[in-house]
Amino acid sequence: MTKNDLRVLCTALGFSIVITGDVPQNKQALRATTMAGLIESFCKTSLPEIFAEEPTGPVLSGSDTERVLEYYIAELRERGSSRLDFDRKILLEMYELLLTHKVRLANREFYDSASNDVIANLVLQMAEQRIRHEEQGGKS
Repeated sequence: MTKNDLRVLCTALGFSIVITGDVPQNKQALRATTMAGLIESFCKTSLPEIFAEEPTGPVLSGSDTERVLEYYIAELRERGSSRLDFDRKILLEMYELLLTHKVRLANREFYDSASNDVIANLVLQMAEQRIRHEEQGGKS
């Protein structure tokens, strides 16, 4: 089971608890996600070895490519090898996900300590670079 699978399962369990309980309709989504978080926290506390390699930074969405990548990494970890017989699009998406993770790990201190002004200035600089690149006929 991947970490994303656990999150889906915890959310489903949280939803089940809310539906069977007496929760006002306008608070059901909040209660379900709260219960999912509690269930996931319990699982992480009870089985910490499974969650020892949690990435820092924003949590990635649960795309199909991420699930394929998680499966590939799990198989590689378990067997020592795994086939990469995917099409070019998926291989490039897997590469981009791994590259993003690598950058996050390399910049962990920045993510933890940079001020909003520093981050805003960097976003502005990179956006301006992208605009210049596009104006010169490059792709974004």
